[in-house]
Amino acid sequence: MKEKLRGGSRFPAAALAALLFLGIPSGWTQSALVFTGSGSNACQLILNFPGGERVVFHHRWNGTALSAKTLLESVVTATGGGLVVSEGYSTLFDPAVLTLTNPATTGLVVHYQGSYSHPYLNGIRWNGPAGPAGADYRFPDDWWHLWVRGPAHVDQSLAWPDPLPPLDLAPGSSWFFGEFSGLADLDLADGASVGLTFGTADPPSLPAPSVQSVLPSSANTLQVGFSTVPGARYQLETRTDLSGAAWAPVGDPVVASSSSTTFTAPAGHPSGRGFFRLAVLP
Repeated sequence: MKEKLRGGSRFPAAALAALLFLGIPSGWTQSALVFTGSGSNACQLILNFPGGERVVFHHRWNGTALSAKTLLESVVTATGGGLVVSEGYSTLFDPAVLTLTNPATTGLVVHYQGSYSHPYLNGIRWNGPAGPAGADYRFPDDWWHLWVRGPAHVDQSLAWPDPLPPLDLAPGSSWFFGEFSGLADLDLADGASVGLTFGTADPPSLPAPSVQSVLPSSANTLQVGFSTVPGARYQLETRTDLSGAAWAPVGDPVVASSSSTTFTAPAGHPSGRGFFRLAVLP
């Protein structure tokens, strides 16, 4: 979730750029950011697949609230995927995918268990354009865990095994993992997120930011561009010594508004060197 950057007044811009781009993990190629929908509000659908792939759908809509079921099905439609509904509890997901068009070209494919009165998620596969090929779920090896982050309303009246009181999550809340009966339990407001993790109870995580550009903007500052996820919060941090000094924030946290964000970093340190990293905040 954090990438170290090195810069300082002793390094010319070209050398600094080379240092910044070294050491980016190859696993980042297994991440995808997809924009769907249109409107004045936006929310996130974050998928963490079993092979380490991360896909973030940034969906826009008009209106005061959006149900998680509608969000998921809107993304399915927008990516050219498919919705699979079966009555059987143990229906294998792969055969259901094969009934659609060529899986190598389909987008987000979702499998609901139709025997429930509200959609109960059994499986997801993502083979969309520029997405991690083959990211999928095979029942009954493991389960998807459903998370939500505010602002959102959690119904919970259908929670299993016992109904629970409704819950309203404040904007920017921590991830909540509850007794969900299905996606119909969740209503999302502007800035909310739904996360689905495979085979782990850990909260969903966003792709790590990567360095896109490094440009000197004045004698003592650099403009550093990162890949970011719209709606996610980031903090640029710095220190002069990797072995002991504490990381210190550079400026205030930033909420990204697009898939790339530029941060201003100090180019000169008294020691002649500086280290930087971009942290993804909760």
